[in-house]
This record gives sequence, C-alpha cells and structure tokens, in this order.
Amino acid sequence: MDRPERALTRDDFIDAEDWYRYQHEGGFLRRVHRGQRYVPALGNGPWAQLVNMTHDVREKPERRYSRLSTGLRGKDYERLWSAVALANLKSHVLNVHVTIAWSTVGIRGEADVGEANEKFLERMRHCLDDLAIPHAWIWVLERKSKVGVHSHILVHVPSMYHHAFTNWVRSGFRSATGREPTDAKASKSIVVRLARDRDWNQQWVWLHYLLKGVKRGEAIRDLYDHRARHDIAMVAKLKLRPQGKISIKRSGYAQAVGPKALVEYLAEYPLALHELADRGPITARFLHAGEACRAISHMDI
Repeated sequence: MDRPERALTRDDFIDAEDWYRYQHEGGFLRRVHRGQRYVPALGNGPWAQLVNMTHDVREKPERRYSRLSTGLRGKDYERLWSAVALANLKSHVLNVHVTIAWSTVGIRGEADVGEANEKFLERMRHCLDDLAIPHAWIWVLERKSKVGVHSHILVHVPSMYHHAFTNWVRSGFRSATGREPTDAKASKSIVVRLARDRDWNQQWVWLHYLLKGVKRGEAIRDLYDHRARHDIAMVAKLKLRPQGKISIKRSGYAQAVGPKALVEYLAEYPLALHELADRGPITARFLHAGEACRAISHMDI
C-alpha cells in the first residue's frame, strides 16, 4: 500500500504569495503550527488578502495543540544537522547567531511567541532577498524559567552585509511585534553574534548549543544500514540539557536547505552522500566536499 503524501507547509514555498494561493485553492484556513491558533495571513499581496477575506479567521475559536514537546526528537536533529551540512556544501556557513527574548516586550504566551517568530522569519526572508543573500538558516525555540520561550536563529550572512543585517534585526523585531526592543543589560530583547564567512568552527559551537535540547536516548538511523541506530548525543558529542516543555513547533529551517533541497542536491552531486553518512560534528569537510563536487562536475571526462 502506497504511503500517503505529506501535507505541504510554508517551507515548501519560496514565496509567501504562492503559499497563500495554495491555501486558498485548497480551502485551508491560515494557522500557526498544526492548527494551534488561527491568525490572519501576513502581507498585503493579492492572495494574502483573498485568504483573509475568504476565511474570517478572527472569529474562529482558538485551538490548543495537545502534544507537548519535551525536547528535540531524532528527526528534528537530522533535519537541523542536514540543513547546516547542505548550507556548507553550498559554501554558505551559518555565521550569524540571533537570540530573541520575546518576554522582554511582554510576549509570553506560546501561541504569541510562535506567531512573532513566524513573522520575524518571514520578514527576514525579504531582508535577505533585498541583499541578494541565499536563504540558509535554522531556528530553535527553547524555554527557560526567567526568559520564557525564546528563539535562537543561525543564518548565513556574508560579512560585507553584517552591519546592514544587524541594523535590520531591530526593525524586523519591531515589525513582527509592534514593540520597541529593550536594550537593558538584564533584559535585552535581541543579541546578535557575528563570525567570519567561513568560520565553520564557530558555526559548530553555536549549532552544538542549539542542539543541547535533544531528548536523552534519541537515536538516528545509519544511512548504510537502516536496521542500525546510533545515539545522537554520542555521535554528535552533545552535552544535553533540558530546554523545557513547549506545545508549539520548536525548530525549523529555510526551505532552500530543507529535505527536498537536499534530495535535489544529491541528485546533482551524489558523491556528497559519503560526507552526510557521518552525522557528528560539522567541520570544514563539508565546505571542501562541496567545492570538490562542483569541480568534478565541471571536468570534461
């Protein structure tokens, strides 16, 4: 019996308008993360407006996402790790780390944090497009007792655009929340950390930090032997620490470095599969492997 195809998500569409058109033509209501809460479509494009006019989302009752997440699953680890590896194969190092504490401006509810995080990422897409920067990022939500649910975003931004991007982050935050970020030392809304364009070591330090929320005992499949399972913490040398319970989606990635993009990349450069078999710490080998694959593909043999 054939397995049913999965439902498409926002990450399957590069342009937001295409996503809203898909929703309208499919008769779907706009939601944040698996039907947790109905919210209006973002943007002023014709399809976004049509979705809002067709579906009166403001009058729909709020629905609770009943499944609590106590940490990142093995599938989450694989997708986040693969997204960073694919970005590096394409010569894009995730060299900027953005941390956002939403509670510093009064946004504390999980649904509100999920909505603000989605709005920020949508505006970040447009910012990167304006700067002609390829889409390569991942994000993780964590919960801490003092700061509440907060966001960690690793994104590829060439150093020549660091100043412009850092300035934009504040305006992106204001646009997503409608509030001014705080700069108080004890309750800072935004922290942006920068690294060099090819600083794969700092990238791994940050990724290692984001992956600390993997649940203990989670395992990943062996790419060459699907019967074999490997403990994630041991393979990636992670120091696991609980990151609280969350009832909304707690991680994600840019569509351009997602699973579909990885399949397309391997179809063009099958030799890269060897590097992806070892899903431990991400080192310079992915940058070198990507360069080697492109060089081989241009050889006239």
